[in-house]
Amino acid sequence: MANPYGNIAGASAQSKPGWQERLVQMVRDADTGSARSRNNLRGGKLYAQCDPEMLVLTTEAARSRGMTTAAYIRRAVAAFVAHDLEVPFEEVTKYAPMPLPFGKKSADLSPGKTKRTTDDGTGFGSWEVKGSESGVE
Repeated sequence: MANPYGNIAGASAQSKPGWQERLVQMVRDADTGSARSRNNLRGGKLYAQCDPEMLVLTTEAARSRGMTTAAYIRRAVAAFVAHDLEVPFEEVTKYAPMPLPFGKKSADLSPGKTKRTTDDGTGFGSWEVKGSESGVE
């Protein structure tokens, strides 16, 4: 999917052949040298502000798949990242924590204190993004 705002992507510039491989390699290189890899902890958080009604809908969608709301959001974002960057889904999910069943809480969600697990991208249904340039089908 081409960037409609022009080439601001740097190493992942889609106008240069092999951009997916370069992007994936950059992520792997960063992961190898990061403190997160060395100390086996997760440090980053991703927040999304939404209306309470959107949270209700997202929580119900997560419940329908038997997973936590946070896991559902991570999987949905990973599916679109993989689709938009044309990289394998599992290449994206391996940098996310393993999804937990609905109702289960992580022991400690403080930055830098959550033990690192790897999401293999399987389970909890299909996460394939389908659609055209005009939207998701």
